[in-house]
Amino acid sequence: MSEPPRRGGSPRDNLSRFDDHLRYISTALFGAGMLAVLLVANFDLVLPHAIDRVALNLIVGAAGLSVAGILLFPWRRYHRNLFLVAILDGLGLIALAVYFSGGWVSPFFPFYFFVVVFCAIYFPPLTTTLLVSLTVLVSLSPQLYAPDAPRLIGHVVVQVPTYLALAFVSWYMAREVGRREHLRGEYERRLQEMRELKDRLQREASTDRLTNLPDRAHFQARLREEIERARRQDEQFVVLFLDVDDFKRINDDHGHRIGDESLKLVADVLRSNARQTDTVARHGGDEFTVLLAGTPLPEAENFFGRFRDEVAEYSERELGFRLSLSAGVASFPSDASDPNGLLEAADSAMYRAKRRGKDRLYHRFMDAG
Repeated sequence: MSEPPRRGGSPRDNLSRFDDHLRYISTALFGAGMLAVLLVANFDLVLPHAIDRVALNLIVGAAGLSVAGILLFPWRRYHRNLFLVAILDGLGLIALAVYFSGGWVSPFFPFYFFVVVFCAIYFPPLTTTLLVSLTVLVSLSPQLYAPDAPRLIGHVVVQVPTYLALAFVSWYMAREVGRREHLRGEYERRLQEMRELKDRLQREASTDRLTNLPDRAHFQARLREEIERARRQDEQFVVLFLDVDDFKRINDDHGHRIGDESLKLVADVLRSNARQTDTVARHGGDEFTVLLAGTPLPEAENFFGRFRDEVAEYSERELGFRLSLSAGVASFPSDASDPNGLLEAADSAMYRAKRRGKDRLYHRFMDAG
């Protein structure tokens, strides 16, 4: 018996999906059998004296109930070998259809082939061997009620080897298909792992270790992308350059560990206030940069005011003293139209904010004092 494909999710989930596909196939086979029996029972496709129309129509009804059972029964809750019930039910219906349609001359003998093939694909080798043996014995049942030595010999010589050959070929093909699917699934899984590892290494290479924010190089690359996008769509955006006020004094008075905690706190508040389209980065030391996509200057002022208040509140509670920040803002394209020009304009505005008393934002269109 081949292993089912394993291309994502747990092996249990893949096994369940594999089983479901085969159960739908078995349902289709039941339906095809029902149609064939209906045609034989109600049309003169075989000699009328060789069939019992009423019995065959009752068999069709029983097959319909079997189909409903296959579709509605919660097979996932039980071991997959429980599906033996459906196989034995189908085998019994075929034997009855053969009995009521002429025995050795019945047109329904090919249905035994379907049972053999399905069992070879669905069940493990030992179970398949037992089911194929049972199918062979059931296929010989006409000899019990319509003894015919020549037909029995012909059946044993021709059809029984065919059952066995079909079972082996079906098992072998299913095993090979399953093996190839398994290998392909393993290849895809490892390829995905390599992609994820590459992405993780790239993120780590462009991420500041202390704050887990993107670094300066990442920010500049993102800034170039945003400039191109804004040009195409004729939009504006702003860049903020932020600096923790008196950070050297914090390190001197409270130690470098508290200084690091201060930077992490600022990074966390920045991250929580930024939108998905914005970019926040640690520029270096106690400096941070923020790209607010599609944002005019007034909204940048609101962003800084909200962010500054949260930093002050959280630092008082977490660190025992109040952190303050100074920021400068530059707008694209009015202040500059290239990455370096925007950063320089925002950096220059940040120093103006410090000269005007710190703990504030400055840009060239406003007087922060």
